[in-house]
Amino acid sequence: CSSDLDERFHCYDDNILNKSKLRDCLKNDDDLAYLNSIVHPYVIKRIKDLKKDSYDNIIIVEVPLLFELHLEHLFDKTIAIYLEEDVRLKRLLSRDEELYPFMLLLSEKQFTSLQKASYADIVIDNNVEDEKYLTNQIINIIDLLSKK
Repeated sequence: CSSDLDERFHCYDDNILNKSKLRDCLKNDDDLAYLNSIVHPYVIKRIKDLKKDSYDNIIIVEVPLLFELHLEHLFDKTIAIYLEEDVRLKRLLSRDEELYPFMLLLSEKQFTSLQKASYADIVIDNNVEDEKYLTNQIINIIDLLSKK
């Protein structure tokens, strides 16, 4: 995986992925498609291995393109984080304004937060900047999943 990425994008420094370099290389659909063709099979294999080898009752895996790639069948339950678009952009820009063009490119390829929420078994509302509110939602979800 890493050698294929580095050969095309030259995005590794001392065998460590430099996400900033990689992001700077992803300027068009062909580059994004190539990246996905390398990364997605690896991610799918890793998810299957994790499920097979884990002794834990609950395994949480973050998959940004879960529904777009129709990978929900790999999981017993799916969770989406719902965030209104204007709130998402505001938070993004407060972290790093340079990410904005890249995020626009990605958002054209991804489902909206509302679409993801409609497919998910469980939805976390992340529109309110209240850590206690968010924490309570997560605790409730853990309780719900633990009862299984």
